[in-house]
Amino acid sequence: MQVNFYDYATTVNKVKEFGLVDPDDKEGKKPAFVSYDKTTDKWNATVECNNRTDYSFIAVDNNIPLTVKNNGKDETASSCDAMLYTPKTVCFIELKADKKGNDWLNRGMEQLTNTISFFGKELNKYENKRAYLCNSKRPFVPSIHKIAQQQFMQKNKIVLRIKTEIEELK
Repeated sequence: MQVNFYDYATTVNKVKEFGLVDPDDKEGKKPAFVSYDKTTDKWNATVECNNRTDYSFIAVDNNIPLTVKNNGKDETASSCDAMLYTPKTVCFIELKADKKGNDWLNRGMEQLTNTISFFGKELNKYENKRAYLCNSKRPFVPSIHKIAQQQFMQKNKIVLRIKTEIEELK
């Protein structure tokens, strides 16, 4: 089933920076959102945008109905939390808050890969493509994750950045 991601887009306010929040709800049913206030929301990632007016945000997980067939039945597909885009750049973002182990890394890369696959040919519209795996509990990533980043690049043809600061999009 083809899904139009842009039907779910919202415009980001003209600000120097904003945060992305994956709400900590017990049922895990609320989608990620943009926050402009660090004092009221706990940001999982910070986005630089330098007062630009061409940023758009899409909450993906718990918002866009992405499904896959499993034994002939439709099941909800695992997807990343959010996307940002400008006229030239698309950015896929997975937000984590895990302290222990590396399972968060593998799960996050799978969620990003699934969403990129659903986005499909729309990728060709963009000059720049990015993916971020942001773990607010582990903002500093050891160099051992370089192998995972290389594997992600080979599979998706998109550079994976593992950090909580998202640089200004082109």
